Amino acid sequence: MTTPGTQVITFYSTKGGVGRSMTAANVAWALASAGKRVLIMDWDLEAPGLHHYFAPFLVDPTLGSTTGVVDALIDFLNGSVSSTIDIKSYAVSLNWEFSTGALDFVPSGQQSASYSTLVSRLPWADLLRSKSAEDFIAGIIGSASHDYDYVLLDSRSGYNEVSALCSRYLADAVVLCFTLTGHMIEASRAAAEIIATEAIRPYVRIFPVPTLVELAEHDLLMQSRERARAAFERFTAHLPAGDAQQYWREVETQYRPIFAYGATLAAFVEEPHQTSVLSAAESLAYYLTGIDRARIARPSDQQRRAILANYRNAP
Repeated sequence: MTTPGTQVITFYSTKGGVGRSMTAANVAWALASAGKRVLIMDWDLEAPGLHHYFAPFLVDPTLGSTTGVVDALIDFLNGSVSSTIDIKSYAVSLNWEFSTGALDFVPSGQQSASYSTLVSRLPWADLLRSKSAEDFIAGIIGSASHDYDYVLLDSRSGYNEVSALCSRYLADAVVLCFTLTGHMIEASRAAAEIIATEAIRPYVRIFPVPTLVELAEHDLLMQSRERARAAFERFTAHLPAGDAQQYWREVETQYRPIFAYGATLAAFVEEPHQTSVLSAAESLAYYLTGIDRARIARPSDQQRRAILANYRNAP
């Protein structure tokens, strides 16, 4: 289920608003809680939001003075750093004791008044046509391999240069998040075909994940589940024999209204008997990496309540 070395896992969706960032943040937390060294990067440069999930654990939760992906790329293009770019120098460590694990975060970039202008001026097309893209990617992966077991990328949605970089250039595995509507299933299947065909990494595993699943309409739900499983059948062939049906049951992320009111990690929202979102993320972490789910440490009730209060007070 895993291959040696630091693994790069991209979280992608063909459109926004499907819970992609929530899934990425929860999987990152699960891996760190299981003792892994994890780096998560916000590549949704035009609409960054991953930092909200980590706000209670950041010294600078609004990113007013914290650099990130955009700053690293500008430094690289300007020659301020070499192809051996140290991505950890743009990362911040979350203020949480993970026992033997660790979770570092590289935001999209410093959220200054000039941020959107900087993003709009980045020469993505030229970068991807040149050897510069390969050098920048090699620098990220090379420097991360010294410090992390897993690098998670929260990609921009849709078809664009950034999503291509995250899913077809960088990834060892792609988590493809989609809702169980007909057009989303078909659009996501088409995206999986492109990723599988055009990826430059030797073998990219694709993990389709239904998100925001509403359980109310039973007959429609069952039909949509079967349609999704049929559409992605060839992309789950990397799972061990007989595991596909269990995989679909375990990684499906249900819609829970409480998560619509703020970007919060499931470990601090769901109590032990309410683990629909949390258990789905932990199961996905297992299928992605082979971690022992029994090793995933959960916060105590006291910790959960304290952090939940911090979320509610976050800017």
